[in-house]
Amino acid sequence: MAAAVRAITSSSELRPLIAKSTLTVVDAFADWCGPCKMIAPQVHELAMRKPHVVFCKFDVDQCQDLAMEYQIRAMPTFLLFKGGSVVDRLEGANLQQLCTLVDKHEVKEMPIPGDDALKAMRPKELLQLMAHHSISSLGLTEKPELIAALQKHRDGK
Repeated sequence: MAAAVRAITSSSELRPLIAKSTLTVVDAFADWCGPCKMIAPQVHELAMRKPHVVFCKFDVDQCQDLAMEYQIRAMPTFLLFKGGSVVDRLEGANLQQLCTLVDKHEVKEMPIPGDDALKAMRPKELLQLMAHHSISSLGLTEKPELIAALQKHRDGK
């Protein structure tokens, strides 16, 4: 099982995480920051309760390029991303406000339905479901192929 809050050490590590269509919460912190240390366990608990939201963090002293790129002036700063863009920002260790922002921006989990429901869906709906689950549709042109790809992903094959 992956860590609830992933430690990031470079921009190349962060880019694929923030590019996702789902919500990614990035915690910009510093080891010497008291409020950062106080809120870290609570952020971990929030991440455990929201498995469909990606949580990661970076140390502003070790990742100065990221701190400059995202204009981090206070710690902690929480950046909320969707599709590579910042959709919200919170400066300070305010857990209630962070929870409110996560609730506002999170993309609810969309389970892959059973076989009968998949067969009843239109190709456009199948493609949207595939995109939500980051399943490639490259080269798939027929409805049965789309359904097979979704079934394979759902069944873990």
